[in-house]
Amino acid sequence: MSHGAAGVLGPGTAGAQSGDEDLPVIRLSGAGVELMRIGVPRADGDSGSAVETLSKDLDVTGIFQVLDPGSFPAALHAEGLGFSSPMWTQVGAQPS
Repeated sequence: MSHGAAGVLGPGTAGAQSGDEDLPVIRLSGAGVELMRIGVPRADGDSGSAVETLSKDLDVTGIFQVLDPGSFPAALHAEGLGFSSPMWTQVGAQPS
C-alpha cells in the first residue's frame, strides 16, 4: 500500500508576507513511499487498550500500516512471548 502527500511552500502561498519573496521554495512529497506492515498482537492480561494505543501511535507516524488483528490465526494469539517470523509473514507483516 502506498500513501502520498505533497505540498509546496513558497512565494505566493497562503500566509506569505511581504519580503518573503526571497525565501526558497520547499517541496514536500511522499509519493511512492511504501508503509511497513506490522502486526500488533494482544498481550496476555491486556483488555485491548494497550494494543489500541500502540496501533494508533504506530499509525500516526506515517511509517507503518498496522494489520487487522482479526486476520491473525489462533496460533499467533497463542505464541505468547515466543516469536515465529514465518507465521507473521503469512499474515502480511514484514520482517525487519
